Amino acid sequence: MSAIEERWEGLNDAEVQEQLENECIRVRNEVYLNPFTEEEIIDTKKEHAENGVKIQEISDEIDELTSKLKEEKKSLNERQKVIVNALMEGGFSTTGKIYYVPDDENSIVVKYNDRGVKVGERPLTEEDSQMTLNASVRSLKKVMAEHDVTITSE
Repeated sequence: MSAIEERWEGLNDAEVQEQLENECIRVRNEVYLNPFTEEEIIDTKKEHAENGVKIQEISDEIDELTSKLKEEKKSLNERQKVIVNALMEGGFSTTGKIYYVPDDENSIVVKYNDRGVKVGERPLTEEDSQMTLNASVRSLKKVMAEHDVTITSE
């Protein structure tokens, strides 16, 4: 768990999302790999096994059955391909908000979904560094406004 993620420990989803909103330098909707939970891995493998058995049963009876069963088999085979690909990749592709959070210590930008689950990372760029600085200034201004603090120059 990174230092960023440790700050979210014990927070509910709404609090994590608020932290992401406050700390991110960019929010985009994009397709990302949403990692499986342990329960989802078990359920997906179970679904895969059950589908395999059902496909075999349909294949054994196909000469006697109507075109409706042929269509069901085709649909299950397509679902199998999706499941196998997802199992090989470690999750299903999902479209949603991605929060880009800079990790200056490691010179990377970490990508999180709206639940605070890490879904990727990339190297930190000069543009990201400038955005981090701008975000820090915005955050400081927000805190100052909340506490009715103003700075005057002499």
